[in-house]
Amino acid sequence: MRLYLRSLPTFEDRLRPSDAEALLSFLTVPYIRMPLMLAFFTSADRVNCLFSDTLRSILHAVILEPGKFLMPGRWHDCPQMVPAASAAEAELLATPFGQLLTELSCSPKMPLSLSGRLLELALVLANSVTSDTVGVVLFAIRVAARVESATSLLLRAHSGGIRVRNSEYEKQNAEMDKLANEHENVTFLLVNLKGIADGQAYKADKGLSSPKLIHAAGRPPNEYGLKYIPHKTIIGKDGNIIKNFDGVNLPSDVKSL
Repeated sequence: MRLYLRSLPTFEDRLRPSDAEALLSFLTVPYIRMPLMLAFFTSADRVNCLFSDTLRSILHAVILEPGKFLMPGRWHDCPQMVPAASAAEAELLATPFGQLLTELSCSPKMPLSLSGRLLELALVLANSVTSDTVGVVLFAIRVAARVESATSLLLRAHSGGIRVRNSEYEKQNAEMDKLANEHENVTFLLVNLKGIADGQAYKADKGLSSPKLIHAAGRPPNEYGLKYIPHKTIIGKDGNIIKNFDGVNLPSDVKSL
């Protein structure tokens, strides 16, 4: 990507034109802009640029904004062309858990060392609780704390210390189990985006007993317009879609079939 600007922003006279050009260029490369931006601001001369509220906001967004979400069914897919040759490949330029967690899981050394370096440089600037440096110091502390928190989350997940439970989902699971047992003409097909073994483990874990709760695995067709998880679709005996996500109410919809 090329930038065509007659004059480059100086960000309150904090950046030289060459530095402003570099910073704007870094923002055009989503997958590597986080380490590039952290490295940019962790040099002894450029940390002073963070006196600018605008530049702090930009760096904050680069580190913490999650970016495009990658659906679970496509986690193992990779683009075959650079740049992406189709809209389907362009969808793969996303992350399943946000940019920061992805960076920490794939290349942790850079964000960890640079966020620590940023805090170190900010503390060097500190000379008074009433000086202009307070904002920079507090910003560096927030960044370091959030990077540390994300790292702790990954370590706990890796060691099996995190188990997500959602009471609303469990309530819906029990409702499906009950409806499947009560209505002989209805079959519930639970599509798991990982594999059959994961579906069977899920059924056992949730205490689902009905044999008409059938598990399948794979990625639902694009025609279903899958945008959220869970996604419910009501299909009639003739194979036609009656309801697709919007307005689905299992108890009343099952009775009408």
